[in-house]
Amino acid sequence: MTEVEARAAGFLRLYIDTDPASKKARGLAKRWLLLWESSTGGDPEIQAGMRKTWKDRKRWPWPMRQYVDESDWPRINSWIGKAIHELRKK
Repeated sequence: MTEVEARAAGFLRLYIDTDPASKKARGLAKRWLLLWESSTGGDPEIQAGMRKTWKDRKRWPWPMRQYVDESDWPRINSWIGKAIHELRKK
């Protein structure tokens, strides 16, 4: 996990109990999407690969799975996904 991702996780964890439809959550979703575009260069193949890798995380080596789980990424990922969905509805 990169330093940016670690900081993002810490920041997003502060808002995990915020309604994903709230203005604050939608703003965070917009920033997250900018980070996503920046980190993937907007390349759809890279984005698809990253999504596939995330979905296949049960096959990751134990230390990486443990780190991700302890960092609360599954919960954060679910919340940000809901916030992105709400952002796109508006």
